[in-house]
Amino acid sequence: MESRWLGRSGLRISRFGVGTGAFPEAGAPRHGARLLCEAARLGVTFWDTANNYDTYREIRLALARLGSRRSTIMISSKLEAKTLRGASRQIEYCLHEIGRDWVDIMLLHYVQEPLATWRGAIEALRRAKQRGDVLAIGLSTHHPRYVQEAIKTGMLDCVFVTLNVAGTWVEGRGGNPAMIVTCQEAKRAGLGVVILKALGNGQLVSQKGRALRWAVSRSFADGIIVGVETIAQLREDLIYFSSNNSP
Repeated sequence: MESRWLGRSGLRISRFGVGTGAFPEAGAPRHGARLLCEAARLGVTFWDTANNYDTYREIRLALARLGSRRSTIMISSKLEAKTLRGASRQIEYCLHEIGRDWVDIMLLHYVQEPLATWRGAIEALRRAKQRGDVLAIGLSTHHPRYVQEAIKTGMLDCVFVTLNVAGTWVEGRGGNPAMIVTCQEAKRAGLGVVILKALGNGQLVSQKGRALRWAVSRSFADGIIVGVETIAQLREDLIYFSSNNSP
């Protein structure tokens, strides 16, 4: 599995990232833990979650099962609270629930308003990074405007952006072309760039091959998160990454 540096954060992630938001509720957390352990065995060591995905249990169990290999896993999570106190609590909750003293990446979740409204949360992330509780900080968004804000602030390490071959879920004027140009600017500025919703939140599953090949061909993307529900899906998706190992 190809891996890349996440911008200038100093973190290295597998290009394929497992999105745990698609995990089924039935059989969880054991089913999700099995899936994540198989992902690790196949070299997919970048796992994405969020405070409101309710998949911290799956991650905690998988990490316990991996033993010494758990140190190879890179975890990204997201918080919704905008205040200093609220965001600090959500960071603490994440660490407690995944059973680690740190989380590799923590993001502001689904930013759709000016970053000034997230001032308290950004300060909480900054302090957590200083303590070593979080190693890299960033935001997730569907809108290129907030990627541009992230570039201008100079305070964040990475951006997780909605982007896919059909432009599904991409917000703002200009759609995919605008988001691509902005991501290229972010990359030049030293930010890590990760693609979310490569399958359009499930809407592009019928054209999975085309959608994943398109995402993998975006040279500016350090990682691509793909929501996975089963081990069979994981193995199928991996084919597209293994056959497209661009430098």
